[in-house]
Amino acid sequence: MEWYCYLLGIVLSFAIVFTLISFLPSPKKYITSRDGAMQAIGLIQEWAKWVSGIQTLSIGGLAWFAFDDHCLTLNHCPEKFLALLAFAMIGSAIFCSAWILSSLPLQAMKIHNHLLGAFSPEYDIYEKSLLGNSKLTLGYCLTVNHWLWGVGLGSFGILVIYHLLRTI
Repeated sequence: MEWYCYLLGIVLSFAIVFTLISFLPSPKKYITSRDGAMQAIGLIQEWAKWVSGIQTLSIGGLAWFAFDDHCLTLNHCPEKFLALLAFAMIGSAIFCSAWILSSLPLQAMKIHNHLLGAFSPEYDIYEKSLLGNSKLTLGYCLTVNHWLWGVGLGSFGILVIYHLLRTI
C-alpha cells in the first residue's frame, strides 16, 4: 500500500476518537472551594508529569521496536499501520500533556482572581478555558489526552502481539 493509504487510516482513526469524545455528556460545574481547586491543580500536575514520562517511554519503545533489526521489519501492512497509528496517537497525547502542564499556572491565576465565598462553581477548574479565552476546556483536553494515550498504547500492544504471533 502507498503511504497515503496509511495516512488516510490514521486521519480516520483521529476522526473516530474525536467523534466518540463528542458524544460524551456535557459536564456540569461542581461546587468546590479555592483549596479544592488548588489541590486539583496539584493532582493534575502530578498526573500530567507522570503520563508524559510514560508517553515518552512509549515513543522510545516504539522507536526501538521499529528500528531494531531483530524486532520489527515493517514489511507487512498491519505492522506499518499499527506502528504509524501508535506513533501518531502517542505523539499527539504528548502534545496534549504539554498543553495541560502549560495551562496550570493560568488556572491557578484564575482561581486566585475570584473573590467568592467559601464554595462556588467558579472554582471548578475542569470547566475553565484551557488557555486564554478559548472554548477548549481543561477537562476536555484531559479527556482527549486519555483517549489518545489509550488508543496509542493499544495500537502498540496489538503491534507487539501481532509481531510475536507472526514470528512463532
